[in-house]
Amino acid sequence: MSKKQGDGSPDTGRLFGGGYPPLLTVNQTAELVQIPKKTIYEWSSRGLLQGCSCRAGRHLRIHRDGFLTTFINGGFSCGKTSI
Repeated sequence: MSKKQGDGSPDTGRLFGGGYPPLLTVNQTAELVQIPKKTIYEWSSRGLLQGCSCRAGRHLRIHRDGFLTTFINGGFSCGKTSI
């Protein structure tokens, strides 16, 4: 049985990204969901990562659980196809 977070929602980090830290680099994010790094940067520049990413200086960081929840629920649009 999966653990739940304090708000009652499943802990997606434990379910899908347990080997990764809560704040990911672009490389780690791309590796985790097996997509090109370029796609992550594209989504960021299009504003699709708002709410699940932040900047640390010039570096983009991705909040693992928020990203995975959106990714799994098909919340990102890549061209004509939703992912």
